Parts: sequence; structure tokens; C-alpha cells
Amino acid sequence: MKGLFIKDLILLKGQAKSLVMIAACGIMMSFTFEKTVAAGYLGILGTMLAIGTIGYDEFDNGFSFLFTLPIERKTYVREKYLFALSCSAVSILFGSLIALILIWTAGGNETLQDILLAAVSMAAVSLLFISVMIPVRIKYNAEKSRTVMYIFYAAVLVLAFGGAKLIELIGFDYKALIGKLDSMNPYVILSMLTLAVIAGAFLSERISESVIMKKEY
Repeated sequence: MKGLFIKDLILLKGQAKSLVMIAACGIMMSFTFEKTVAAGYLGILGTMLAIGTIGYDEFDNGFSFLFTLPIERKTYVREKYLFALSCSAVSILFGSLIALILIWTAGGNETLQDILLAAVSMAAVSLLFISVMIPVRIKYNAEKSRTVMYIFYAAVLVLAFGGAKLIELIGFDYKALIGKLDSMNPYVILSMLTLAVIAGAFLSERISESVIMKKEY
């Protein structure tokens, strides 16, 4: 796994100029919007760059060569999850540090608690993104995976809209539920959501292992 991790780091090193530009954009956005935007922006982009290494691996029948080496397919999958999580964590920490520096130097209404909540929230979002994207990228090539993701996003929107309409039809008092959630400690809610996302990530990893074991390269 160490060799795979180093390989992916070298792939990212080749995109150093893009990484600098991404960081600069994150800083500029923090001046325009809330300071905590940097953590979210950099967290998602860092995650996307990490998942993008799968595309480099499959380029020009790369998987066929990669799996002739003493590398187990399950090890490859686990490394991708760990690498994506590592990139996400580093990006979010870097974004949070930028937010802190900007608050100290340029001022702002945000507090340390706001930055912490934003960082933990983005960690959960990034983990959800990883859980959805990696199985899709392993199952399909780059072009097909984009199509699948568009369908997935459309399905989520349809379900969300349909769910809202259904709630209206059955007369469910969602405002009371929202009121109860508002009265709860935000850290409790965030912890519950994070635990749910972590459970989903473990399930996603198992699915990815099953998919890659069945594929022929």
C-alpha cells in the first residue's frame, strides 16, 4: 500500500501548478464570502483530485499493468479510500488555517466554533462524496462515470422534490421537526450525521472491493 500511496502523491505533484491556483482561488473566495468557505472549497477540490488518480491508473490500459505487479485488488481499493481521505483532511485543515489567518488579520464575524463546525461538516460531505464516487469510478470509465453521476444527482433532486411534495400532501408538520432540530446542540446533530456517513463509507468500501474483484483487466 505504501508504494501505491507514493505513486498517487507523485501524480499529484505533477499537478503542483493547479494546486497552487486552487489554493489561491480558495483564499480569494474567503475575502469575498465567509472565511469558512476556504475549508469547504479546498476540501471538495482536494477530494476530487485524489479520486481523479483512478483515471490516471486506468489510462492506456494501466490497470492491466498495475495488477501484474504484486498488488492485491482489495489493497488498491483500500489505498484509494485512505488517499482520498488524507487529501480531504489536509485540504480542509489548510482551508481552516487560511480562515483563521484571515479572521485574525482582516477581521470577520466568524468564530473558532464556526470554523470547527465548517471543517467537521466538510469532512462529512467529503466522506460522502468519496463513498459515492469511488465505487462509480472503479465500475465505469471516466466518461460513463460522469453520466452515472449526473443521473445520481438528478435522482437525488427528484427524490428531494418529490419528498417535499409528499410531506405537503400528508400534512406532516415539518416545521415542528425543524424547530426541535434547531433546539438541539449542533455538535450532537453533526456527530450523528458523521457516524451515519462513516457507516456508509465502510459499506461503500466493501462494494468497491466486490466490484473490482469481478472486473477483468
